[in-house]
Amino acid sequence: MIHAVRRRQGLIVKPGNPRNIAGVEDLARNGVRFVNRQANSGTRMLLDLLLEDRSIDNARIQGYDHIEFTHSAVSALVASDSVDVGIGMETAAVAHDLDFIPLASEVYFYAVRRQEWQQPSVRALRDLLAGQQWREAISAMDGFDVADAGRSLDAEELVVRGLPGPGA
Repeated sequence: MIHAVRRRQGLIVKPGNPRNIAGVEDLARNGVRFVNRQANSGTRMLLDLLLEDRSIDNARIQGYDHIEFTHSAVSALVASDSVDVGIGMETAAVAHDLDFIPLASEVYFYAVRRQEWQQPSVRALRDLLAGQQWREAISAMDGFDVADAGRSLDAEELVVRGLPGPGA
């Protein structure tokens, strides 16, 4: 496994958070207008897991079935006052001058077969991810962390120890 990037997902709200949204529990509050991501997107799966973990019925969320296909579209709806809150990446919130309430960090890896580990293309990918140019380009975007980019670990290590923390 080659660590690529960590990104933050969360709730996107208007500047100053006028509806006082603190977490997914607040999505079920009366009168809170929400916009979701499409089914099978990673963002939607994250929300559904968080709702299930907190025993929140999605039928209680006004706008749960109101979907958008991009993080930017979610942010644009919040910025235009069409909704009070959406779920998406921090980068999209910042791009629209909105506030962001973190919910989770996602870690992205490239999986490589052991027999292909020394292939020139795999070595080039590892070098790219560990390189300064990648780190600078990705670090320039809010909500992304490349501290572990290029770090390699066995898939078994992920199963036994779990995901590494930032900088681990």
